[in-house]
Amino acid sequence: MSRLKEALAPKPRPLADYLEANAFVGGIVQLIVAVLIGALATSRAEAHALTPWTLAAVVAAAAAGGVAVGWPIAVYGGAADTLKGLVVVDAPPGAAPEGDDELHPRTLWARTAGWAAGAAAWSFSAAALVAVVLDGRHANALVVIAALAALGGVSGRAVDLLARRRGVELARRSMDAAPASVPARRRAWLHIALPVAIGQGLVNAGIAWLLFHEYVQGDPFAERALTEEAVVAEVATIVVLLVAVFAPMVRSWGEVDARLGRVELDEPASAPVGPQAFVYLIVAAFVLGPMAGLLLPATPSLLRVIVVRSLLAFAVVFVIAGLAHVRGAINATYAATAVPVAPRSTPEAQAAAVVA
Repeated sequence: MSRLKEALAPKPRPLADYLEANAFVGGIVQLIVAVLIGALATSRAEAHALTPWTLAAVVAAAAAGGVAVGWPIAVYGGAADTLKGLVVVDAPPGAAPEGDDELHPRTLWARTAGWAAGAAAWSFSAAALVAVVLDGRHANALVVIAALAALGGVSGRAVDLLARRRGVELARRSMDAAPASVPARRRAWLHIALPVAIGQGLVNAGIAWLLFHEYVQGDPFAERALTEEAVVAEVATIVVLLVAVFAPMVRSWGEVDARLGRVELDEPASAPVGPQAFVYLIVAAFVLGPMAGLLLPATPSLLRVIVVRSLLAFAVVFVIAGLAHVRGAINATYAATAVPVAPRSTPEAQAAAVVA
């Protein structure tokens, strides 16, 4: 078992190989995401096909959402892999321009928003050409998936590699000169959880529009009626997915911030923090569905559905991200300061010591 674990453990790579491996794995992930979004978009559309300009809007929104999540993931991911010794760079760390700190909250989220807007504009313009070629014909699932992978995926991969490279360089510079630290809770809730939750609120607003924009509003007897039951049916699944994605991801961000000396705890870490809070959130997911229904009438408007779903995502992600970042910072600090405990001596070892 130990040999298998050792064989599967990631090995240090030169920077070029590291970026190439991430591009390959990221490309596979982008294709899977394109299949999921394409299937979801066409499954709720009339005749399971999108109009040409709806296709362009979906591609642009998917590209923006992917980059909005991908930029901070890649910056933190590059820094984390560098701290673990998985990236080998022979050249000395380059000097950063004055004020160029990739993990400073203003820089991190301004660049995230800027690259997301750029990816959306590029993807929409390219998808608009596809819309012109379609000449009024609707796009089936295969066309939607191909457009998402080829247009949104390209921008996502390019941005990911740039952000990951900057994360590597950031960690190498920070190991020589640690940046000024801030209180761990302030970093977790204000600098990380709040902007991440706002982003997910916007993403889920777009998903709500994508899911329900072709439903009939105000008529509960219509074939595709927009009802409270249809809106809240998958709320528990959404909450579980958000916990599963953001809890481990943002925890690793807290670990990186702690290891780079960017956060300081209010009191020394006396013990590691377990994942119990996230288990409770998953259990609470099955309560949030009916509670979300209380905010909706029997036949809600599309606008109200979008607002409720986005607010729900905002609240859940805000709690998850804040708790996960604090947990990561505490556990990383504890691991760095804990005194190793010598293993207990077994009777066999004692007997061998006596014979020796």
